[in-house]
Amino acid sequence: MPTFTPVPDCDRVEFVSDVTYPDETGVKANEVITKTWRVKNIGSCTWDAAYKLVYIRGEQMNGTSPAEVISSSVAPGGEVELSIKLNMPEINGIHWGVWQIYNAAGQPVLKADGKPQELSILINVTNGRGGRVTAVRIWAYTFTGVKCTNNVQYDVSVNIVADGPIGVGYAWNVTNGALTVVSQNYVFGSAGSLQVTTHINPPFADPKNVQVTLTANGVSSSYTICP
Repeated sequence: MPTFTPVPDCDRVEFVSDVTYPDETGVKANEVITKTWRVKNIGSCTWDAAYKLVYIRGEQMNGTSPAEVISSSVAPGGEVELSIKLNMPEINGIHWGVWQIYNAAGQPVLKADGKPQELSILINVTNGRGGRVTAVRIWAYTFTGVKCTNNVQYDVSVNIVADGPIGVGYAWNVTNGALTVVSQNYVFGSAGSLQVTTHINPPFADPKNVQVTLTANGVSSSYTICP
């Protein structure tokens, strides 16, 4: 059996799997579910009941925060399943929430690289009330630097239009270059529009052919900069 070697830091965690409700699982409106993540203790300290699950952002879905999720000690190298009960929203569409493990001192338990280990839920309410995404329009972009070169930053703005209450999951994609925002979630309480903006940074494989696409609940819009 291989020997486990913890990272030198006391509190470190590694995500293993979504045990229940993987991303975009369909659920019923107002249903109560138990979301479970499996994680591994890769630090040098043992976890106990003082380690809690804390809501960070997105939709809390009536989940208790901080939540007691560890009933017995988890030694370095050990794995544990973290479960929390959540009430599903009543509005159709994509809904998203992010949680993290915190230690007894109220500090987040991080990944090996020192960055936050986020535990997320991304579900799709299919039989609730609400509308649909009717349009996605890339309507403007601005730039800083020299356009159509590798010495430029583009700011691209998009309107997402919905005809009623709905949870919207939207994701950016670009043919080359780096995005500062990849995906997000928003809940329309009524019919309306949402303007979202992202930054596209060099280097570009082809600075004269940068295509950006935004997809929201399956509806897409694309625009080519410097075609």
